[in-house]
Amino acid sequence: MSMTQPPAFDGFLAFGDESGSDRRLDPDAYILAAAVIDPEHVEDVREMARVLKRPGARKAHWRDDSNKQHDAVIATISQMPIEGVIVVRRGSSDEVPERRRRKCMEPFLTSVEDYGCNWLMLESRGPADDKRDRDLLDTMRAKHQSGGLRLNHKPGPEEPLL
Repeated sequence: MSMTQPPAFDGFLAFGDESGSDRRLDPDAYILAAAVIDPEHVEDVREMARVLKRPGARKAHWRDDSNKQHDAVIATISQMPIEGVIVVRRGSSDEVPERRRRKCMEPFLTSVEDYGCNWLMLESRGPADDKRDRDLLDTMRAKHQSGGLRLNHKPGPEEPLL
C-alpha cells in the first residue's frame, strides 16, 4: 500500500526509526523511537521536517549534521505538535543485532499502540527486514499482544517524517 498520505484513522499516527549501538557511548543498546502525530497535523509537521534536510542531502540525519545544525533541528522540532515514544533495550554483548532489534521491537510496538496509535510507518531496511517486522507484529496479534496497529515501511529519503 502506498503511504504518502496515511489512511484516515481515529487514533494517532506514528513515524519511527531505529538506532543501533555506538560501542563507545552505549554498548549493546538498541533504540526505537517514533514521533506521534495527530492526523490533522501530519502535513504541517511534514512541511516543518522538510526544511531540516541540508541542501544536497538525501534526508535529514543527526549524525551528518554540525552542532549549529543540531541547534536548528532542536528548535524546529520543539515547535512541532508531536509527542514521542522511545524504547531503549540493552542486550548482552554476544546478542546478534537482529535479536536485539526484535526484543526492542516487541515493547516498542506495544507502546506505540498503547499511546493510541493505530498506524506506524518505519524506515525501510529492505524487503527481507521489513517482512521480519510485519511477521513479528502478526505473531504478536496471534498472541493477542497487539490489536489493530498497522505497520508500513518506506525508504527514509521518501518521507521527511522518518
